[in-house]
Amino acid sequence: MNTDPRIRYTESVIHMAMLKLLEKKPLDKITVKEICTLAMINRSTFYKHYQDIYDLADHLRTETLQQFMHLADEMKTKSAQSAITEILEKMKQNSSLFMTIHQRDGRQNFIHALAVNCFMHMEENNDLLKDRNPDEAEKTILRSYITGGSAAIIETWIAGGCTQPASEIAENIIRLSGILIHGF
Repeated sequence: MNTDPRIRYTESVIHMAMLKLLEKKPLDKITVKEICTLAMINRSTFYKHYQDIYDLADHLRTETLQQFMHLADEMKTKSAQSAITEILEKMKQNSSLFMTIHQRDGRQNFIHALAVNCFMHMEENNDLLKDRNPDEAEKTILRSYITGGSAAIIETWIAGGCTQPASEIAENIIRLSGILIHGF
């Protein structure tokens, strides 16, 4: 991360402009000119930082994933319900970014990657699968199923406008994961 305050400021206004535009239109309809106008920068300034709109979107994706993984690390002492609820609240605050990143990434999407990382984090800290004592092949299957299902729940929630409380979504994810891990 660059420590020069001018660079941080410029990247910040570019990010804010991009996010503001993403609230109004899809990524493929946003132009560099629109970002520059909204951020009050020159096109050459934009290109000093990013190759194009998609490079900016990829940068936002990477930065956001790192922020969420840092958030997950800070939650090691919290319950799974509390940790997932807090992550979902942050996702709700940035729902347009998440849907854009999700659409850009296709099937192996950002929300799925976040679910995988969060589950791995929870498994490391809470040994979620210890009662079941699965072999490695079964662990892989359980992880895939739980993270895929969790990602689908989150995608549906975000696409629906995040109308249900984050705590309710977190509760559903934990309950359904528990059923799979521990049985009915």
